[in-house]
Amino acid sequence: MKKIIHILYSFLKRVTTPSLSGRVWGGSFFLLLLSACTSSPTDPEKTDALPTIYPDYIGVTIPVGIAPLNFSVEGNDVERVDVTVT
Repeated sequence: MKKIIHILYSFLKRVTTPSLSGRVWGGSFFLLLLSACTSSPTDPEKTDALPTIYPDYIGVTIPVGIAPLNFSVEGNDVERVDVTVT
């Protein structure tokens, strides 16, 4: 993994210009490549049950324009949670 990062860094160093916009585009490209290496769930399950979260925001109306809320899912049987807001 270190070797791949070093190769990508060397490539981006040669390709991008020393200007700020060149560094921003190069860095964005580099982060995009690294984000492709994340793992995905092997057996996801869709459920209609509400999770147990802390603090309990279930049933609370969140005003428009407020920063995203931080919460944690309680219980050991949950590995990852994907939230869809409608």
